[in-house]
Amino acid sequence: MSHKIQIADSNINFVAEDEETISQAAEKNGVLLTLGCRMGACGACKSKLCSGEVNYSKKPLALTEEDKKKGMILLCTAVPATDLIIEAKNARRTKKSANRFDVKIVKIVKVSDEIL
Repeated sequence: MSHKIQIADSNINFVAEDEETISQAAEKNGVLLTLGCRMGACGACKSKLCSGEVNYSKKPLALTEEDKKKGMILLCTAVPATDLIIEAKNARRTKKSANRFDVKIVKIVKVSDEIL
């Protein structure tokens, strides 16, 4: 089941499909969001949930108990459970979809238990 996502105080709306994170849905629909690690560890994508409910694809490590009480979510790992309205600073539409590139991994460095 898909869920509608609206960026508060803007005309930006998009849809997330089942099990798709907010950031994945945004990227697929040509919406640029502030993101960092994309794993829930850095907090760069921390945003306020104005209405709706989310589940998480991964444990939201960058959310403190205080953040949760304030209604904050992580866009990179939050999966909509209902239609949502979120505050996402610097969200904007792009004129084209994201480019895809073939890459070759030449080295993996373990930065922490959660980040490679």
